[in-house]
Amino acid sequence: MITSKLVRMMAVGSVAALAYASQAFALEGNSPYQPGVSIGIPTGALPPPGLYFSDDNVVIMGPLKNSAGKSVTGNVFQYVNAPAVLWSPTFQPLSFMNATMAFDAVEPFVNTSFGGLGAVNTSSGFFNTIVGGNVSWNMAPLFVKVGLGIYINDGDDRGGPANNTWTFEPDLAVSWLSNGWDITGHLIFDFQTEDTRRHYQSGDEVYFDFTVGKSFGKLTVGGGANWTNQYADDKLTSAALCGGPSSCSTPGVIGGQGKGNRQYRVLVGPFMGYNFGPVELNAKALWGVDAQNTFNVSFYHVGFSFPF
Repeated sequence: MITSKLVRMMAVGSVAALAYASQAFALEGNSPYQPGVSIGIPTGALPPPGLYFSDDNVVIMGPLKNSAGKSVTGNVFQYVNAPAVLWSPTFQPLSFMNATMAFDAVEPFVNTSFGGLGAVNTSSGFFNTIVGGNVSWNMAPLFVKVGLGIYINDGDDRGGPANNTWTFEPDLAVSWLSNGWDITGHLIFDFQTEDTRRHYQSGDEVYFDFTVGKSFGKLTVGGGANWTNQYADDKLTSAALCGGPSSCSTPGVIGGQGKGNRQYRVLVGPFMGYNFGPVELNAKALWGVDAQNTFNVSFYHVGFSFPF
């Protein structure tokens, strides 16, 4: 009953990654989790045992916003391709708890063009590889999932899109699935290690994806929203770069330990999916409603998925 919806885009904690321009071009550095990527997915549940493949293609564009939400010089255009595999083993060691486990891996490729101050900067390459584990409890019609994604520091960093960091991404999802309805809340946290090459420490972030959808036979339609909030400050970790220890800890200075470049974003938009049998196609558009210290981007997704 719910299998096709689960396979539409795999219900994992880390599905795709996003990299904007580097700190040299933007007020806020890279955001490992792609805001809103789990919208349209009943993320609280996991698919039946098996091996699944999905591919998400995303076009991202929008202007840079400052701390007051006003546009400043700079626009980003980005294409992300995120192929992913998810494995739900036949043997489920937590079946006695009515729980299922699944493991996933994602290898995003990112091409970014950033325009500002009369110049265009372009980069392309592989983002950090993402691996994750997930556990879901079936209390139908309620499904609850916890997971942990790890972004390995192996991407194309020099001249490319990757963060020169490790990212640890715990998440919690709750889905209510009944009579074709999917109501899902998905809470995600990002904790990054220090970028030792750029001497930069990105502040911790929280994301919330919300989905309301309805299936009519093979067709699924609905809408969703994303809220992104950085609740810890960015920091420059080299006294030489920020003009001495006192500058590094001055509130309000970009990269300082006070109010340093906290990003905020709200997205809303529709999604749809259609089950052609073993292959499921999906599409969604997420439009930027508000943004501070980051790009007020819109996201356009087209993807497909199928079981092996």
